[in-house]
Amino acid sequence: MKTWDVTLRTAYTGYLPFKGVRLPMGYNTTMDFRDVTATKVYVDKYAVDDLIDDLAAPADVRSAPAPAAPPTPVPQVTPVARGVWLLHSPNGGGGANSILFEFADHLTMFEAPSSQAWAKALMERARATVPGKPLTEVIVSHHHFDHTGGIRQAMAEGLTLIAHKGTEGLFREIAARKGTIGADAIGANPKPLKFKAVNEHMELKDSALEVHVYHAVSQSHMAEGVFAYVPRDKLLVQGDFFDVGWELYFWQNTYIDNIRYWNLQVDTDVPVHGRVLPLTQVLQDIQRMTKAAQELCDRTKAAGAFMPGCPVKTPAR
Repeated sequence: MKTWDVTLRTAYTGYLPFKGVRLPMGYNTTMDFRDVTATKVYVDKYAVDDLIDDLAAPADVRSAPAPAAPPTPVPQVTPVARGVWLLHSPNGGGGANSILFEFADHLTMFEAPSSQAWAKALMERARATVPGKPLTEVIVSHHHFDHTGGIRQAMAEGLTLIAHKGTEGLFREIAARKGTIGADAIGANPKPLKFKAVNEHMELKDSALEVHVYHAVSQSHMAEGVFAYVPRDKLLVQGDFFDVGWELYFWQNTYIDNIRYWNLQVDTDVPVHGRVLPLTQVLQDIQRMTKAAQELCDRTKAAGAFMPGCPVKTPAR
């Protein structure tokens, strides 16, 4: 099935008879983008020629006008340190955070998250925060959709992506795809991707600011991720190492392992999800969340069930 921007292909398996009709018990739909599975459905039973309830929407629903699309929230700007700002959504209504770095002659963002509309708003806010300096780069922490939802907007505006070398192929494929359904920054005319690959470490430094980009180690949540460190202010800038809004923490010692592996001196956490916090609180929250996760693992094990992420290691103190 061709849906203009992607082609979906469904395989049907496990045919069984139902009232004289052989029907598949499994559906597996893949798309022509890295053979990603779009849907996988297993059927318990079929009802052939049975009566069903009236599925028509109520009259008041059918006659109601379509709701207006909500306006894109304007990102707020909170200074973190000299030349470093947190760009975030009022009340969380827009999308995830981005972090703005001001160098001597250009600006760099950490993350173009959530959606193209939100990323565009973030980029416009970044330029307004430091007028007169071009926004030229965006650091992408990892490939998950909530962290890359706006990268096509960044690509369309000519920004250079800085990310782990292992993600380059994926991002080049994303840049080469046409977008003809709905609003899309690249549209039907893809442009070559500008990409700087991080192996283990990349230093971004001039007379105004020094930022280090490191490969994320000890990370079971993401493959080929990166994070940033500002040594002058002892800031660790991260996506999905920690979120103060989480209730459970399954990712073992990820946060402290990266600090120790790269021999960093960290005072403050600057997140893509959540709010800026001192490292002492982050580690306390990780300990509490990990304890809650372990208790959940124990309960599921006692019930004879399996919980992804279990068993959980004790966080470092």
